[in-house]
Amino acid sequence: MKLFKNCPEANYRKECDGCPLLTKCVLKKLKRKWLRFFKTRKQAFIMITISLIVAINSIFILEKTLNASREKAEEVQKVENIVESTTNSANVRIVRAVKEKAIGIKKKKKKATKETAKKEAKEVKPTEAPEKNSTLGISDIDIKNMEKVVYAEARGEPYEGQVAVAAVVLNRYEYYDRKQSITKLVTAPYQFADISNINQKMLDAYPDCKKAVEEALAGNDPTEQEFSEGARYFYDPDHVEGHQKEIREGIHVLRIGNHCFHNDFNENDFNE
Repeated sequence: MKLFKNCPEANYRKECDGCPLLTKCVLKKLKRKWLRFFKTRKQAFIMITISLIVAINSIFILEKTLNASREKAEEVQKVENIVESTTNSANVRIVRAVKEKAIGIKKKKKKATKETAKKEAKEVKPTEAPEKNSTLGISDIDIKNMEKVVYAEARGEPYEGQVAVAAVVLNRYEYYDRKQSITKLVTAPYQFADISNINQKMLDAYPDCKKAVEEALAGNDPTEQEFSEGARYFYDPDHVEGHQKEIREGIHVLRIGNHCFHNDFNENDFNE
């Protein structure tokens, strides 16, 4: 191996093989090359180092900013949830109060015009159904099931007929089943059409069903134009036969759309 430049053993050796200073000379040569390489590219190394420092600092600052924004958004969401929960509770109480007030006005009006007749009826027939009460105790689930009944029974009927169907549910509930809930009434066998398969998507396609229930709860009952306390039954004359058709022959009805609304038939022989 040829001697390195400036070899201290040059006077004694012609080549580096077997020289005890070989390793040291190799390291010195590598060091010189590295220093020469660094000096020629010093500017580039400085720029790269600065760029890396700036990039690391930028990442750190960005992460810190994102964390702060995320925490702030979570705090705002918590506040909004609290406000929304409080507002919803207040709205529910207001809606129920308005419904009860509207129904109360309706009952007071009926009571004023029919008070004498009711007193006489109570004296002659003490087992008759009690007078209607404005405090119905209707839950949100009951209201939703009323909407399903209107959908199942009258979604193709005129709007007045949909309101009348919702009013029939209320009238029958007030007259017979005040100790139970509307949900139990409308889901009992042979009372109304089956509502077990009706979902919210189906109801959303017929928004008038919800409006009809709200109007009935507010005290509007189209059947009162023929029946002082409202009808408790209805049927489609094109879809009744046999015994159900026989017991309705000759009864007084109010027709709205395709439905006939009524009260007066032998209720001991038929349970809607």
